[in-house]
Amino acid sequence: MEISQSNLISEPVTNKKHEWFRLTKQRAGFILLFLFFVMIMSAGLTASLLITEINPFKGLSLISLSVIGGLAASLLGSSIYYSRKLYKACINQDMLIPQNDNDSIRQLGITYYYLLRPLYSACLSLIATIALRSGAEFITSNGSINEKFPYLTMLICFFVGYSSSDLIDDLEVRGKRVVTGIIKTESK
Repeated sequence: MEISQSNLISEPVTNKKHEWFRLTKQRAGFILLFLFFVMIMSAGLTASLLITEINPFKGLSLISLSVIGGLAASLLGSSIYYSRKLYKACINQDMLIPQNDNDSIRQLGITYYYLLRPLYSACLSLIATIALRSGAEFITSNGSINEKFPYLTMLICFFVGYSSSDLIDDLEVRGKRVVTGIIKTESK
């Protein structure tokens, strides 16, 4: 069978799931650079908190160390997850170049999606730290926490940052149920 010019596809075949993913090469590079910067800074801060000899926050309380460590660890987890997600999309060519104004608006949304995710993970890490601290209040009779508490907080907050996308989706679903339940209870 002879292949004619009309049988060739002029545009690359894209994954239908990712047709919405529209970014220019420059924008993808900017986002990757931003996430790399967040990763390096949060890895450095996390490491300095773990190495007691160079810990710049030695005099702070355990709760303060937990909050700072949790924020750093969640930023580290988030930047690892989202930079990996974006570079995989680049390698697999799962994104298209914006072609019109609608695509440019979509590109803006995708840009903010990637830039705001580390911030969301930092906020979620604060909630995780509050939950851990509250749990410690219930477990101990005097409300004191162990000197290892910041390490536990950092570990859990890393996974909070890494899984922030799933946590946000879950919070949205559960939050609607809670609010709906409260409204139904109050209306009775």
